[in-house]
Amino acid sequence: MAKKGLIIFGCDGVLIPFSWEKLFEAFQSISLEFGINFLHICPDMQRFKTWFSHDMQNNIDRIRMKNREITYKMNNALHVIYGHESEVFDWVPDIVDKLSQAYDLAVLSSSRITDSVVVSLGKTAKKFNAIVGCDMIGKNRSDPDGLSAIMRQFNVSAINTVFIGHTISDIYIAKKYRLSTAAVAWGATSRPVDIIAMRADRNLTHPSQIFLFGADYIL
Repeated sequence: MAKKGLIIFGCDGVLIPFSWEKLFEAFQSISLEFGINFLHICPDMQRFKTWFSHDMQNNIDRIRMKNREITYKMNNALHVIYGHESEVFDWVPDIVDKLSQAYDLAVLSSSRITDSVVVSLGKTAKKFNAIVGCDMIGKNRSDPDGLSAIMRQFNVSAINTVFIGHTISDIYIAKKYRLSTAAVAWGATSRPVDIIAMRADRNLTHPSQIFLFGADYIL
């Protein structure tokens, strides 16, 4: 049966709980391994929240880790310290299973390597037709965000594609490709004023809205 369209999910903050505290701790631990005191860059949580980018390569560059081998080690270390303990929200397996019967599904993460995403998704990973992590993003300069590659894989147009994210950068990138967008209220951006500022086509306040309405609700 032909699928009705493509739904692309963000990872942390959408399918997996996002923790500022764990992420801050991970950056401190990892930086020390490379001889850098991260507290000299971000002395507290407030500063970290304004400094942090959901584009992990951008974070690594600003810590002045330019070497490719160091970048690879950094991503793997983040997975060990932060990512491997993360599991999907309780609602994810059931809703994703039901959505997969009508839609092609993909996951796009700019902050985790692909293996880390797969591990955290657990058995639910099999329900996604494509999983793209930060190690697969940016290799093609014409598609630094990975979105167009996913769309080409499914041979689907923007009009039949929905992106569900949790940050302003998520929504901005999706709109650049003229995708329909939905912003969730349970991610890193949870204040109503910040959710409105994302200017998504739809704001999702509860996961049930994804299942009840599917992409038809967002398109």
